[in-house]
Amino acid sequence: MVTAVFGSGFSETLVWADTGPGSGGVFGAGWSLTQSGDTYNSPWTFTNDRSSDPLVELILDGTSAFTVFDRTFNNVEGTPGSAHGRDFSETPTLAGVALYSHPVVVGAAPPVGDLWHKLALTLEVPVLEDFSFYQDTD
Repeated sequence: MVTAVFGSGFSETLVWADTGPGSGGVFGAGWSLTQSGDTYNSPWTFTNDRSSDPLVELILDGTSAFTVFDRTFNNVEGTPGSAHGRDFSETPTLAGVALYSHPVVVGAAPPVGDLWHKLALTLEVPVLEDFSFYQDTD
């Protein structure tokens, strides 16, 4: 699920869908989020066509799709089998906070801290323009 919240108070939650081999996205009322290729090496792209309504928050929830956000873990493999992750990073640089929540538990062991079900980007300065970001998923 992807939720976009805008400065006007408008928000929309959509279900991520395949758009082709190795690609997917959501397409809302004047906005979209797409990704094509390997999430470790290929960026996600947020497009805002809401001319005067800036984005203030973007929430990615992979729980229902069995998708997890894989963070770096001191440059070593964290959870067995997850390999190296990649933390959220954006271009251009945005004034905001990326917050991971709902840690993933594998088996009876406690969560390691590299895999998460949710990622929320809260923008301190709302964004009108399009932007790209990197975030690895498993």
